[in-house]
Amino acid sequence: MLAPRTTYTARMKRAPTPSRLAGAQPWLITGYGLLIALVIRGGIDRPPYDDAYFFKRFALNFLDHGVFAWNVADGPVYGNTSQLLQLIVTALSALTRTHTLFALRLVLGLSLVLGFAIAVRTAARHGAVLAPSLGFCSPVMLLCALSGMETGLAFALLAALCAVLDPVRDPRAHWLVAPLLVVAIWLTRPDATLLAAPIMLGLCWWRTRELPLRELLVSAGLIALSLMAFRVYYGSALPLPFYAKQRAFSPYDAHFVALSAQSIRMRFSVFAWAALPLACLALTRLDPVNLTLIAAVGCFELYHLLGIIDVMGMHGRFYAPALPILIFAASRAERQHTSARHTLGLVGIYAISVTLLASTHWWPIGPLANDENLTRAYYILGTLAGAGALCVAATRFANLGAAVVVALALLATAVSFHPKLRTPPDDRSYLLLHESRNTVYRGLETLRACFGDAIHVYHSEVGVVGLRFEHGRVTDLAGLMSPDWLFQRTTFDTACLSDRPEAIFLPHRNYAELNREIQTSRCLRDYTRVIAESSSPLHIRNDLLARYQGCSARMP
Repeated sequence: MLAPRTTYTARMKRAPTPSRLAGAQPWLITGYGLLIALVIRGGIDRPPYDDAYFFKRFALNFLDHGVFAWNVADGPVYGNTSQLLQLIVTALSALTRTHTLFALRLVLGLSLVLGFAIAVRTAARHGAVLAPSLGFCSPVMLLCALSGMETGLAFALLAALCAVLDPVRDPRAHWLVAPLLVVAIWLTRPDATLLAAPIMLGLCWWRTRELPLRELLVSAGLIALSLMAFRVYYGSALPLPFYAKQRAFSPYDAHFVALSAQSIRMRFSVFAWAALPLACLALTRLDPVNLTLIAAVGCFELYHLLGIIDVMGMHGRFYAPALPILIFAASRAERQHTSARHTLGLVGIYAISVTLLASTHWWPIGPLANDENLTRAYYILGTLAGAGALCVAATRFANLGAAVVVALALLATAVSFHPKLRTPPDDRSYLLLHESRNTVYRGLETLRACFGDAIHVYHSEVGVVGLRFEHGRVTDLAGLMSPDWLFQRTTFDTACLSDRPEAIFLPHRNYAELNREIQTSRCLRDYTRVIAESSSPLHIRNDLLARYQGCSARMP
């Protein structure tokens, strides 16, 4: 048996003197809860990401047919990366099938509040309070409540991991919690394991000067078991989106990859805006713990910048899991500022960094903000909050500074959101909102009204389509829901001539090579285009054309 760990350096054992900021915790957490409520209320007419609808289709197929499948006839498929969120959505769907998506927003909002509360409590152990407010009030974190994706849940788990691994805690207490959190992070965001595992190993080492074999064996063993279980159940140990978005494996054509690369500036800049003041703070305390944290963040960001095709990475969500780690590192450094010279230097570095980012168009203002559906208020007020927070980090006014950051976030949210709907919409309303704002779905409702929701449809944007044709078969031309399509084991002609789908939406125009293949295919000759002005024109099978035209003519 491994001997209990009883040694760690006296320097790390000495916890910072608790500050008077601890009394602000309940007020800050309450204020942040109000902020999340305002975000959810203000963004009530914003539909979630298209990918968020995937989870409900899988959940419905499991509840109705006992299988986590996109198309029941195709069997289980590893199409959703976050298996933990899949279980949560399944539970929510069992409770309410009409308002699953809004219920998911409440769960994600509560995850953010929980993550903030954990981060504030951890920061207070180091006499700090500003870093959690700076990070959690940024749009990259706030808007996770509206996305319908797993990022908010990942924030809470990563904040909890930092709290458990905090060097001022006794390393012998609850040693099993850290590896279990790493496994939960793996099941939530597999890529975030690149943050969680090195941090667990590194911080355990610096606390005890021993290799954390127990933690390593438990986390690695459970992750290995999950890989084997997924391989047996889904036929793939790793999610299909992993292969689609990895530059080394992706089947996406060069044109699609080039377009994706152009969006990296916009999406990474949203993350950079939130991360910059935290990084400036963290770099003022380069002890072994903060070096480990910063190195893990750097490797994670490089992995995404260099190795991942940024598809559906809105609001910087691919890069965002690093924020709880930076918040922890910044909290450990926040009380290091003991002189005006030190503080002025830090603010100067921040100002220079902002200027450089803006001059090289790596800053989300102007048209970039519009592309991310954010107003300039978020970035102006956020930049002011960052600069102001750095100024007061070492003073007795830090408590006030944190409250000001939350207040500015409340103001920016109130200015940015103008909801048109006054009550929580049901899932159908979100789907119709999504359709109305994207040309790729033109003709979808007419198609459903004329032929019902049990037909076979081809499309590359399948989240909305999957729920509007809940009882039908939906083929994902992008391949995320089918290994045969993803790994190009079949051609369009072969599949189309065999399936004979009632309707074909051409892939989104960004899929240039796939569009060329389909438009020159033999199968498409049996279809007629009925919607032209669309990023994904709709084609109806010729033997159904008269029925479609007669039906659509009668529709209002």
